Amino acid sequence: MHNLRKFYYQNKEKMWKVILIVALVLGLIYLLSSFAIELNNSKIVSTTTNNTYYYNENNDTYISGTSAVYGESITKTEADKINNTISQFIEYCKNQKFTEAYNMLTEDCKQDRYNTLEKFTEQYAKVKFNLEQTYEIKKWESNTYQVEISEDILATGNVNNNQKGIEYITIDNQNNLNINGFIGKRSINKEKTENDVRIKVVDKQVYMDYEIYNFEIENLSNKTIKLDSLENTGTIYLTNRSENKFKAYMHEILDEEITIGAKHTFNISIKFANTYTANRNITGITFENLILDYSEYQKSTNKEEFEGICEFKIDL
Repeated sequence: MHNLRKFYYQNKEKMWKVILIVALVLGLIYLLSSFAIELNNSKIVSTTTNNTYYYNENNDTYISGTSAVYGESITKTEADKINNTISQFIEYCKNQKFTEAYNMLTEDCKQDRYNTLEKFTEQYAKVKFNLEQTYEIKKWESNTYQVEISEDILATGNVNNNQKGIEYITIDNQNNLNINGFIGKRSINKEKTENDVRIKVVDKQVYMDYEIYNFEIENLSNKTIKLDSLENTGTIYLTNRSENKFKAYMHEILDEEITIGAKHTFNISIKFANTYTANRNITGITFENLILDYSEYQKSTNKEEFEGICEFKIDL
């Protein structure tokens, strides 16, 4: 007993260090094990009053089967197809197979967002994804899906990082992808001629938070026209079936972009504030203050009473 006590006092500092290290290791193992159990339990297909989640064993991921916006549902077969497509794209990015990932994008997305492989690689894939991440796919609405990107705690051991990145990915009919908030391009080709002005709505680019409409404007008169004075806000806008107005980003429009000389044709793009929903049903575009003779308008001392202003509305 005396020898044991002597050994303890001679080595107690080292012994307590070992005990402390062992306790910390066991505690970390317990914490990670608890997290793994919780994560595994969450992967099981679960149904609540609000949502259904489908687990995909091939990708070790799960996807919500109910739209977060309208509550529309998808089947397990549909969920697996969507999961496989999006997961393939993400895994390509995570494993630096950038060419393969880039080839999954639609041509419209390439043209709009990343017109070269290098731009896609440096500005998107390398920035957005890495190997130490997990992700969850949620049906947003229609064919658009929200991807929540989180740090893989089991890989990093960092239990304090709860930050999540959000990405929106849209799948088209050819199983190609639109990414980074770009929903797609829609052809319109509606036009109207009035007061010697022809306005054609060619198409629009749809994003999560706004839309960009592309116009062809033809001035058939012998006078300079201007689509708007830009002196007020909210005079260029979209309308839907409920007559709600979605205003243009007037502060982004330049004078020279909407001033059109006699007998000239001009192409312009105008951005509108319009958060994406598949069923927003835009029915028209209105230019409330189209100036038919801009030279005379500039000379006018009472612009509010100037008679050469008309409202131009195009039905879509």
